[in-house]
Amino acid sequence: MKNYNDLAERHRDRIPGEFNRWVRHFGIQEEIAPILYTVATWVKHCSWPAASEEQRALACMDLAVSFFYLDDYQHEDYPELFSEFRRNLTGEQARSTRPIVHAHADLIRRLRESRQSMEKFIELRGQLLDEYLLRNSVMRGTASADFDRYWQCRLVTIYVQQWMELWFLIWDFPLAPEEHSSPLLHSAMQSATVFYFLGNDLYSYKRDAAKGEPNLVCLWRYQHAVSTEEAASAIDRMRREALDRFNKAFTVLTGERSPENLKQCGHLLQHLVNQATTARHDNPERYVKPDQLLNSEVQPP
Repeated sequence: MKNYNDLAERHRDRIPGEFNRWVRHFGIQEEIAPILYTVATWVKHCSWPAASEEQRALACMDLAVSFFYLDDYQHEDYPELFSEFRRNLTGEQARSTRPIVHAHADLIRRLRESRQSMEKFIELRGQLLDEYLLRNSVMRGTASADFDRYWQCRLVTIYVQQWMELWFLIWDFPLAPEEHSSPLLHSAMQSATVFYFLGNDLYSYKRDAAKGEPNLVCLWRYQHAVSTEEAASAIDRMRREALDRFNKAFTVLTGERSPENLKQCGHLLQHLVNQATTARHDNPERYVKPDQLLNSEVQPP
């Protein structure tokens, strides 16, 4: 079992002090230890480059308890845990005494202090819980999902849209409602999301197989009766096509006629896309280069 104190000391250069204090305050070191490096690495590489220490701490809190902890949670009581997290999202009093539930409630309270609309933020995190319920049921053989259905699941569980919504709450470029609902922003975010989850399913292939978790490479292989290498090549081709669509959408989103705040959204998305491979390579314990799957190294975008 990983020791939180040892990890926090070893990686103190990339862990915000406020996040470390928050983890200790709620006594959730045991829950966070297995994902601490992953959280800190994502925030290091994928945060808004000009983010303050406070913003980076909030990003760590969100990634830790709203995403990676739930993403890895495989115990049989997951429906009850997810229900408690949903109560936090809707502002209901938690019934659980588990520290991780109360840490999550505290995060939501902190984010509400931003005074920005949290409607989309809450909606997306509710969808995340729904998709985790499906994924965990598929892993237990009590539900099924073909390639197309799991594609829809991955649009949510990759956490790109949730990550962007977090920054819309805490960064220095508040979006007007019409900017938030902009088709240009939606198009860029959709293609970035597809690019990201296809890359993740290539890099997570071995880990998913070991856990019995669905993976788009496997689902494509089964659906089309091809080899693993052929399935991986098909997924990688789709990934590159998504990157091409993102680059075109980014050009429009950051064009001369685009409002300044939407341009900033485009640059944050581009930063996330550009850092995808770097963040995975900096975390080899969680992500394995898919070189053997593709018979050649997947080149960074």
